[in-house]
Amino acid sequence: MIRNESQLTDLRQQVTKNQEKISQLSSGKTNAEARLGEESKVWHAEKVSLEQERDTLRQRADDLEQQNKCLHSQLATLSKDVVELQKAITKRCCRPDRSDF
Repeated sequence: MIRNESQLTDLRQQVTKNQEKISQLSSGKTNAEARLGEESKVWHAEKVSLEQERDTLRQRADDLEQQNKCLHSQLATLSKDVVELQKAITKRCCRPDRSDF
């Protein structure tokens, strides 16, 4: 039990301080949640942008890999054709039955 008016006043002051503190904390919580919501939107947009860039770069890398394979195939075919052409030229130039020897 409260014994005197002084204790009652002290308790009322303490309740008032606690209510103010609760109000401040509640306001801080609301502000923090609002900032969190804004930052979440920014981070989400950044994430989406980076994922799109990653996908674009992956597609570009895949395209370049296909192009590289095609070029290697063409180079191999060209090398084979050059070797066959050189053999044909050598065979034709160096035949003993040719009249220009």
